[in-house]
Amino acid sequence: MESTQEQRISSLETVQGAFERFRKTKLSRQTPFPESLWQMARPLTAHYERTHLSRALKITSEQYHQFLLQKKAPTPAKKQQFISLPLSPVKAQPQPIAKILLPNGIAVDLLCPSALTALVGQYATTHSAL
Repeated sequence: MESTQEQRISSLETVQGAFERFRKTKLSRQTPFPESLWQMARPLTAHYERTHLSRALKITSEQYHQFLLQKKAPTPAKKQQFISLPLSPVKAQPQPIAKILLPNGIAVDLLCPSALTALVGQYATTHSAL
């Protein structure tokens, strides 16, 4: 009959082998470890220190904390649902009250009377001194 220590070592070796097999067979470097591997490894956190387990499984400290110390399985992301918004009528664009054509060919539309008043006042101020 195996002792508890031998069972834990055997269990660590089993999980370690599963992580290695996944590394050798995964399609790309960015492929994350499946949840089933993390579930296999979680019980080992009660018997091994973080550094020992991280080295044995060749995982980072961030992976250890994010995946092995979580209390429950991650909840799947909620699908976003389309939200229908009522259509509001399109407001008509205001018509310019004046159009100014500058010498360089740029056309300026003045949309409010105060803009026209300010422009005329500025023109009168700068040209009255002449």
